[in-house]
Amino acid sequence: MLYESMSATDAATGLPRGFLRLSANTRPDSVLFTLDIRSDGSWRDAEHFIMVTAPALVQAAGAAGQLATPEGVVARLVSLAPLVSVTSFIAMRYAAHMCARDRCVPHTVRQQVLQELRATPLHQVIQPLVAQQHSYLQIQPPAQQQQQQPYLHDSCLSERLTMLLLLKQP
Repeated sequence: MLYESMSATDAATGLPRGFLRLSANTRPDSVLFTLDIRSDGSWRDAEHFIMVTAPALVQAAGAAGQLATPEGVVARLVSLAPLVSVTSFIAMRYAAHMCARDRCVPHTVRQQVLQELRATPLHQVIQPLVAQQHSYLQIQPPAQQQQQQPYLHDSCLSERLTMLLLLKQP
């Protein structure tokens, strides 16, 4: 009935009235992670790392025959990752930020995504490496740290770094 009424010719224009197509959003909102590209540029080091540094490192290690284990490659990537920039670039949606345009993601769904991410082999390798670096960064008071390794306080740093490495296509 709607289609028939829309295809009737309009007396004023002599043209069919037309129709409107309704559909669901084809690009759903992120459940937990999103990219945060702020004007301050704090994300640029992480973006450069995943787009340029990490692929070059893996290619160089492969060419030199240094890819003995995947864990070794991941350990090298974690040691070189700009962790502060990663926390700026890979943003996590928390409860206060979950409702956008009347679409809310239940807490249980977010927890399920985190559980599944933490169960991946990549995260299993990254988590202890990040915890080791993270504890070193937290032990030093901010005034005593080198500028290259600032003070970090991020309980989900390993999850953010896992997501960053998953962003790069093989």
